[in-house]
Amino acid sequence: MKILLVLPILSIVAALLLLLLLLLLLLLLLLLLLLLLLLLLYKKWGLQKFGAIMVTDFLLKFLHHLSAQKNPNNHYTSLCQHLLRCMDTCDDATAMCAGGKLCLPEMVVQIDDKLYNQGLLVDPVGATNPGISTFEEEYKYWMEELYRQISDLKNILRSPAGDSELRVLVNQGVRHYINLFEIKAKVARADVLYLISGTWTSPARRFFLWIGGCRPSELINVLMPELEPMPEEQRSTIINLRHICQQAEDALSQGLDKLQLILAEAIVATTCADENQNRLPQLGGAPARLDALAKFVGQADHLRKETLQQMARLLTARQAARGLLALDKYLRELENLSPAWSSLHETAGDLRQSGDARIV
Repeated sequence: MKILLVLPILSIVAALLLLLLLLLLLLLLLLLLLLLLLLLLYKKWGLQKFGAIMVTDFLLKFLHHLSAQKNPNNHYTSLCQHLLRCMDTCDDATAMCAGGKLCLPEMVVQIDDKLYNQGLLVDPVGATNPGISTFEEEYKYWMEELYRQISDLKNILRSPAGDSELRVLVNQGVRHYINLFEIKAKVARADVLYLISGTWTSPARRFFLWIGGCRPSELINVLMPELEPMPEEQRSTIINLRHICQQAEDALSQGLDKLQLILAEAIVATTCADENQNRLPQLGGAPARLDALAKFVGQADHLRKETLQQMARLLTARQAARGLLALDKYLRELENLSPAWSSLHETAGDLRQSGDARIV
């Protein structure tokens, strides 16, 4: 009797186990079919056609393409180069997509055409930004006038001229630097990335560049040794001015860092959204946000101008004249640092080659 009762239960359990086994086999079959489909798609279009890998690969190719532009008038070259340096996962993403095919060359060409039509890139055939051309001419004239004023200052310091005559030349020198800030403001409206990247100056000056110019606190550090000996009250006032400049510089630097993040997020978000909708990237509101970058340059130049005027008021005419000469000497040495470094390495290379020849 008990055996008769157990037999139906065993048959039900066996049927359930058989059904479960069939379901597992069916699931495995579906997984195999899915893997086969992915393999076929991979061979035909490349894995980067799917999901986040596709978006990352497209973004990297797009930024690399823009950053490789050689024309200094390119509005996005400097920004894209900075974005690529800041993307911590750039190398990893490139490695993930290394096995795939280049699936977007035609799209990159179309993107170029669209950016040229929108005026966001300069045609490499030779079109130039008139604002940059005007700045280069005005800056060249500004440098020539600076050399003349420095020569006059040197001559008057060697003469028995009074402080009143010296003060006239000092005021002219200060106004000359203020004129430079006005020239820079015009080119910042034309192409702020050209100005802030330092393309208009030497590589050595570019290394010390801070938001399109020198740090005001750095200028004070350059001038102070030339002003000694000076009264303790005057020294204390100048040190306090330097501290105020450093605080303002820190605030502007933090604001600029935040703006760079906003620009990066705007470009990345817009590019990804357009790619998901199968549209060419429009770069969203990034160009409009560059106006904020021009305002940062204006604020930095305003700080430089205020510092220069404050120093001129704090110093005697003779001290201010020596300070202008020291500033000119410092900037000239920065300009000459790059060719001096190059000639030094060329000389070292020639010596090594001659040494190798003697050994042979």
